[in-house]
Amino acid sequence: MSTSWSEQKRPRSRESPKTVRQPVAEEPYFFMPEEIEAFFGELDKIEPHKSFKGRELVFPALFRLIYCCGLRCKEARTLECSNVHLEECYIDIVQSKGPKSRRIFISTELVNYLENYDAKISILFPDRKYFFRFLPMAH
Repeated sequence: MSTSWSEQKRPRSRESPKTVRQPVAEEPYFFMPEEIEAFFGELDKIEPHKSFKGRELVFPALFRLIYCCGLRCKEARTLECSNVHLEECYIDIVQSKGPKSRRIFISTELVNYLENYDAKISILFPDRKYFFRFLPMAH
């Protein structure tokens, strides 16, 4: 008895196909107010370093914006100066996930902090494109 070519290539299985296990979501961890305060306290202690000009300014401001506005890391890192409107108390997040953009209004307290940051970082990087200078400078 001869078998056809297609039967030789594809063995038939009577077993049901295996299913892929879905990952189980982990419980979220919510920081206590003391932990948040300690985190920002440590950020405020960052010292200047020659390998990363302005890091003592960038990191505290960057993480405050992420925390206060719920930004994704990439959204904060790629935020252009032209999309920061401190006088009007908002920032525009352009094409964050695909073609979606959104406007985020920010508190007066955060605006004051970011204005102080902007004034100081503009002295170091007057022609910067991005609001946060996040790449270390070459030695």
